[in-house]
Amino acid sequence: MNPIPYWARKLWNAWDIRFMILLSFILQVTLLILGSRRKYSARTWISIVVWAASLMADWVATTALGNLTQAQIVDSSNLVHPTNELKALWAPLLLLHLGRPGIIAAYAFEDNSLWLRHLVAIIVQLVLAIYVILLPWTTSWLSFLTFPLLLAGVVKNGERVWILRLAGGGWISGNIPHSEWEDENLGYSCDAENSQD
Repeated sequence: MNPIPYWARKLWNAWDIRFMILLSFILQVTLLILGSRRKYSARTWISIVVWAASLMADWVATTALGNLTQAQIVDSSNLVHPTNELKALWAPLLLLHLGRPGIIAAYAFEDNSLWLRHLVAIIVQLVLAIYVILLPWTTSWLSFLTFPLLLAGVVKNGERVWILRLAGGGWISGNIPHSEWEDENLGYSCDAENSQD
């Protein structure tokens, strides 16, 4: 006995990709609107919403991209179904979503040191997006429209990885001044580091 009703499974099979793309868009808008407000507002709910949206945004877009690879099936007559051609347009849009809004590249300062992991993930996601684009390829204008979107997604993700690399590579963290309180209470001392050299 399956605990999920038949109507729910049928609805999910028909609308899963559309639902994930809509959810990814909602998460991106949430990060765009509330991403800068968390710096200026001390409200806990804003931090929780931005934190949850930040964690879910990459996961939802990557899962939707993976589901798009399964949906791109050519029938036995080798004719591309028009909906598959439209789904190929969604792949570069999801790649743009993975680049995140310019307001927030990482939720916490410690996330900046994970730039290499983001680079590897973006390369894999780029390969998936190219696969989704090329599988239902035709000579229609819709197929050619995917290239500018793909280029924008590559630039946006490259920008995100570059920002994370600069922020996590010590250039920014080495130039942030520490207060005397942080030095005393967190055990961080510039003099202690200099005396060890």
